[in-house]
Amino acid sequence: MAETTLPEPLVPTEVDLTDFKFMPLEVARLLDSEIMALEDAEAFRAGVASWCKGWHQIPAASLPNDDGALCKMLGYGRDLKTWAKLRRAGALRGWILCADGRLYHPIVAAKALEAWLEKLAQRLSSGAGNAKRWGIEFDASQINEQVATARRFLTALDPQSKALTKRKPPAIPTGNQQAVPQDIPPELPSEVPQDDDQQSRQDSRRDVGQESRQDRKRQGQGQRQGDLSLASGDKSPSAAAKAREAALCQPAGISVDDLTDSVDAVFSAVAKAAENWFDVTERDRHDGDEVVIRGWLGLAGNAGLSDADAVQAIAEAIDRQFERLSKRPRVGMPVSLELIDKDVRTAITAARRNPSKVADEVRAPEPYASRFTATQWTTWLKPCSVAVEDRVATITAPTLVIADRLRQHHDQDLRDCLDVDAVEVVVSARRKRASAAIIPHPATVVAEASK
Repeated sequence: MAETTLPEPLVPTEVDLTDFKFMPLEVARLLDSEIMALEDAEAFRAGVASWCKGWHQIPAASLPNDDGALCKMLGYGRDLKTWAKLRRAGALRGWILCADGRLYHPIVAAKALEAWLEKLAQRLSSGAGNAKRWGIEFDASQINEQVATARRFLTALDPQSKALTKRKPPAIPTGNQQAVPQDIPPELPSEVPQDDDQQSRQDSRRDVGQESRQDRKRQGQGQRQGDLSLASGDKSPSAAAKAREAALCQPAGISVDDLTDSVDAVFSAVAKAAENWFDVTERDRHDGDEVVIRGWLGLAGNAGLSDADAVQAIAEAIDRQFERLSKRPRVGMPVSLELIDKDVRTAITAARRNPSKVADEVRAPEPYASRFTATQWTTWLKPCSVAVEDRVATITAPTLVIADRLRQHHDQDLRDCLDVDAVEVVVSARRKRASAAIIPHPATVVAEASK
């Protein structure tokens, strides 16, 4: 008997849409689908849940081929008997087993690839734009390889996909004035329809542009964590690019290295606030958050704040907002810094009017001045305590983020400044916040009183 050959996975292994909160759903296609005809309503619910769970798997649009994992993932806990019944009823209709041992859904995979192409296009645009503004190198080869791979997979699944008919973006020069490769490699045929007359070409470009805007609104919700809203009512792509460029510009008088230190310092403040107010010791660092932080630093630089003043103003604003959110019922830690963007910008504007709190720290104090900038001193060393004994320095950091930063980036700097043979960095014991009082239910009080 011939051995059955399983198909290759329907999406590349690197497709990660965990930051996309929304999944596109074609209403008419769903209403006309076979899964709508299932007699068991619970099987239909499990089927829709499988699409949603698969959207945030890595790779996207996939599920593990394990009944125990699927049973728990889709909300049935350890009830394998019920899950087996639902699976036989068609809960996994449309999912196919591929060569990597995972289940893939062709329709969900096509939507995931379209969203992935949008995400890669954003990375190309942001990377090339930043390289041009700051005069640094930007290697887009890896991203373009991912684009080419994603287009091949999408062509195999849905040759009529709108994502394949979008026009190629113009080349963006990098810091060394080399053009960024197009997202459609020369070896791949372009799917843009070629019209005979000029009017048809104009209509096609207008339709493609309109569809592109609709796609961004519908599919790019997770990615839009990194997009900045326009201050004016102009929604054109050129206006969006100008708004993004204005927010991402390098503040005057701050070098690329100092700006990177400032971004890291703000991320440290975010981690400290998350640990203090939500007991979260590790918070993921997203590209969208870095865009927001660079926008804050750009606003502070244009307002005349020094980098040290900017970092302190932003850190204090983040701590206030996290504290405010922690006191609201049923509100968790902000997943995106865009949720507090407006409040932090207001704080930066207010800091410009107030006397500087750290302006006198134009340079780090001795013995650190030779190795640390004012921003590095204020962010990484000032919150710590230092003790030296037997040519060994023990530095007690308030958070794990600061401790890791000192260990990984400043170990030799600290040895030179403190003239010691070794540096040990430890994290101070955390003070636990008082837990909220538990208020008994009135029925419980009555029952206890009647005993």
